[in-house]
Amino acid sequence: NIVNMESYLEKLYRIAENKKLMLGIYLWDYCEASNKPMDIDLFEKQLSHYFALLKKKTIDGVIVCSGTLGDAELETNKLLKSYIEEHGNTEI
Repeated sequence: NIVNMESYLEKLYRIAENKKLMLGIYLWDYCEASNKPMDIDLFEKQLSHYFALLKKKTIDGVIVCSGTLGDAELETNKLLKSYIEEHGNTEI
C-alpha cells in the first residue's frame, strides 16, 4: 500500500508523537498476491520520500529490509545503490 504512504505516515506521526522513528523499505514485494521484486516506481517514490523526511529530520533513519537480497540482480538494488552513491555524503 505504498500508494497510501503519506496517509499511513500521518497516522504514525500521531501515534508515535515525540518518539524516534525509523522507517523500513523493502527490496521485495512479499504480498501474497504478487511475491516478486518491488515495483521500481513505487520503490523510487518511497526512497525519495524517505530521504526528504531524513533531511527534514522528521524521521531518524531508514532500514533497508530484505538484506539477503542485497546482492541480487534486482532493479531495486541498482536504484538503491545509485541513490546511495548520489546522496551518501549528504549531511543530515
